[in-house]
Amino acid sequence: MLSRHVVCALVVSVLLVIAGHLTMTVGSDLSVAIGRDGQSDLVIFGVYLPHAVRVLAAYLFSWWALAYQIPAMIWHFLVVGTYPLNTASLFLVLAFSMSAPLVFSMLKYMGFDIHGMNRLRANWRPLLLVGFLASLMNAVVLFTVMGSRMAADDHMLLMLTMIAGDVAGLIVGMLMLVFLFRIYERIIMLRSR
Repeated sequence: MLSRHVVCALVVSVLLVIAGHLTMTVGSDLSVAIGRDGQSDLVIFGVYLPHAVRVLAAYLFSWWALAYQIPAMIWHFLVVGTYPLNTASLFLVLAFSMSAPLVFSMLKYMGFDIHGMNRLRANWRPLLLVGFLASLMNAVVLFTVMGSRMAADDHMLLMLTMIAGDVAGLIVGMLMLVFLFRIYERIIMLRSR
């Protein structure tokens, strides 16, 4: 049983690291730097792929997704240096990682159990709802923690930019998965001939 969790943690963490690097390299042209006095405390990306990994991991693994993301968090803190190593950024990363499982749990509590649906014939629209709500939760937490470091008149625009980037990343991630599944189906069909 432990080996399954180790494999899941490796897969989710590797996907988070890859998505993070893709976002930083490819998506840097679509980013907005936030900070005062010319110092950038935060960067909001136009297409944020790690949000897709977090939402899909929460869909597949529920609260275990939080534990599976820990190696990627350690990687980003210690190796890449994406986030400064302080209490606020640690809190933000943990809050962001918890948002999707929390939204799934809240929706289940309200009677809308997305996990109870057939996972092999998934309806992707509820995942977009979860991704939007998780991104909204992330934006509220971010601007509550980092709000004093930003100009007050920019908060709403930056929140909307962050939510749009997260949802765009989720859509791109899901389209990439559909594309990969179609290629996989074609390979399987070619092998069966």
